[in-house]
Amino acid sequence: MEKTLKQLGLAEKEARVYMALANASPAKAGTLARDTSLPRQTINSTLKKLLQRGFVTQGKLRGINQYFTDPKDLLVIIDRQKQALDRERRDLEKALPALIEKQHRPKTFPKVSYYEGVSGMKQLFEHILK
Repeated sequence: MEKTLKQLGLAEKEARVYMALANASPAKAGTLARDTSLPRQTINSTLKKLLQRGFVTQGKLRGINQYFTDPKDLLVIIDRQKQALDRERRDLEKALPALIEKQHRPKTFPKVSYYEGVSGMKQLFEHILK
């Protein structure tokens, strides 16, 4: 499961918090801090990121923030990422011919002069003086 979470773009701490929450859902931030041995501030910022990305949901139970996760939601996240990648692929396929065209243009190289020996040095100085 951790491999899947990392492939979905979660950092190590995010995956750790997600796994702790999956094992104890619903849970308070303090419980997650204890279970993961991470500071409470790290838990709060990580939960905020997970909430924004749709991995975690938040609710209140008797006025206390509780966090929930449903591993089945990972399938929805995977489907969303697949759709986004499909759109990126279509856009790239449209742009590819123009990129390939640019690669096949004849390349121009700077003119290089080579001077050798005493006569070459003489030619060089004469060329500079012109």
